[in-house]
Amino acid sequence: GGGISILENNKFSIFSKPEEVFNSDITAIASDSSGVIWISSELTGTIKLTDAKKSLKESKYEHFIGNELSDRVYGARTLKNGETIFITDAFLKRYNPKEQKFENFEIDGMPRFFQITNFYEDSKGHLWFGTYHGGLYEYQTDLKTFKFYDYLRDGIGSNWITVISEGAKGEI
Repeated sequence: GGGISILENNKFSIFSKPEEVFNSDITAIASDSSGVIWISSELTGTIKLTDAKKSLKESKYEHFIGNELSDRVYGARTLKNGETIFITDAFLKRYNPKEQKFENFEIDGMPRFFQITNFYEDSKGHLWFGTYHGGLYEYQTDLKTFKFYDYLRDGIGSNWITVISEGAKGEI
């Protein structure tokens, strides 16, 4: 893992070779409201790509690993309000562009005991959080409350949630 390829005009080119920056699997690529591209990995943190060229070596980027973010970044998503949120082993983090730093992303009632494995913002603006063996949580932004879904009680397929998506009719 760790390599990134680009398909342009039916031809692949290598943007970043394995081990060049990332020595583990790429877990997410997200673009924020200012056009910054975030590339995260399982063991080597995240890069903030501000000026992409033909290769990563030629591009302008910052590498965030450990310290305020984490080296283990399992995913990233940009919300409708433009905020980019990262799933890490040190909980969820948001990037604050004004302060140019990462901060904890927390909502009262958010699950803390179970590792968050995925999250999704639906068409209503509700935030969904999947966990590792802790079920599924829906933050209803209009009511400012969480609703919890469990394998036994609610009939979801498992309490280990790895993917959350929305269908054309709004079904999760």
